[in-house]
Amino acid sequence: MIDLSTVWSRYLENRDKLKALKKTLTELYMIVPEYVALNEEKKALSKKMKEIRKVVESGDPDLMAQIEDLKIDVNSDKQMLNDMLLVKMTKGEAIDLRDQYDQPQLPLFSVKFVKVDDPHGE
Repeated sequence: MIDLSTVWSRYLENRDKLKALKKTLTELYMIVPEYVALNEEKKALSKKMKEIRKVVESGDPDLMAQIEDLKIDVNSDKQMLNDMLLVKMTKGEAIDLRDQYDQPQLPLFSVKFVKVDDPHGE
């Protein structure tokens, strides 16, 4: 069986290779004048859309406050669900969640890696 450090090393190596290949592809895109022109147009349109959003959003602060409050509530509930489901799964308990259409929903977990300044706590 492959050990964790071997898979980790392979993951890091392949991730770095993928990043380098994507950078090369981007450089190749930038050689094509039509791509460069469209990319600049896209940036200008994005900037204009952002300005329009700002104007519209500033016109209805109550709506924006409701949206922000609900975002916080949704994220809090999602975190609570994650914690509760993880506890249930580690205890081997059955999980039966259904959506509004009575379709069974199963949790899907993933792992994220973050850099730690001092992994040994020193």
